[in-house]
Amino acid sequence: MTRRSALLGALVVLAMTALAGCAATPGVVSSTRPTTVDAPLTLASQPATDEALIGWPGAAGQIVRCSGPVVGTTRGAPYGGEDVGTTPDAALEAGRSWFSWDGAQNGFSFVKEADDRRLYVLDVDGLVKQALILRHGPALRGDGTRDTVTRWWLESWARCDYAELPDEVARERGLQLWTDADGRRQPTSTLVSFDFRGDCFPGTTALDVDGPVVGGSGEDAPVEYVRAPHPDLRSYFADSYVEHTAVPGDAIDSGYSRAGDRLWFAEDRRFAYIGSEDDAEAWPRSSQPIRCA
Repeated sequence: MTRRSALLGALVVLAMTALAGCAATPGVVSSTRPTTVDAPLTLASQPATDEALIGWPGAAGQIVRCSGPVVGTTRGAPYGGEDVGTTPDAALEAGRSWFSWDGAQNGFSFVKEADDRRLYVLDVDGLVKQALILRHGPALRGDGTRDTVTRWWLESWARCDYAELPDEVARERGLQLWTDADGRRQPTSTLVSFDFRGDCFPGTTALDVDGPVVGGSGEDAPVEYVRAPHPDLRSYFADSYVEHTAVPGDAIDSGYSRAGDRLWFAEDRRFAYIGSEDDAEAWPRSSQPIRCA
């Protein structure tokens, strides 16, 4: 797995864990019905093991139209998970955590059926940005045996980066998107910030940055900076958070901003400075990514 796909995978986890304990919010209604989808709902071949299917969007990945990385996964048959249903709507509701969506039926349109599979999509300006393929097929009974029953379950899902989805989607997931100097939203694989919610380190905000954005030798893995770290996280930091400070003259301007605040990195990469040159917050660098249990 590449460092970019690792960061994307971590974002799926953080989007679900950061919202743990919070009530689900309504989904975004699709703006326009997409044009006819001609792509097949199955592929001629796929990896031989279930482990290889994780992180592989499969047939759904051939349907989305993304300008950046595609996130998704596929599950093989017989399906052994608990998120199954006797109807397609029940399966969508049961499997919604897999595709990072609250209120699946409100956000997706049913567009195609082929044999024992159904396709649901979320489109933006006529381009499919998320795709879900439900299968009516063999699933383990769930009684500890290998006996199977026929149920609906989410076989394949794929989505584009949150930067390509409606603003409401990122907000519902608790993600804060950044823009470059030209005002273009940046993919979360480049950088993204998010607030921890509920009982998960309340009041703490993290900024995940792809290593090359930070710069310097050895910065190939994602880097995380944190605002107002929770007291339980003291062991994660060598430096303290500073609420008000001037940006050092040797700081590196990233060129990114969010909500009027600019982003710099300390020359030694130990801090991220967020705000203005005369009044910025200094977010210390974490020794490892912080995630909720």
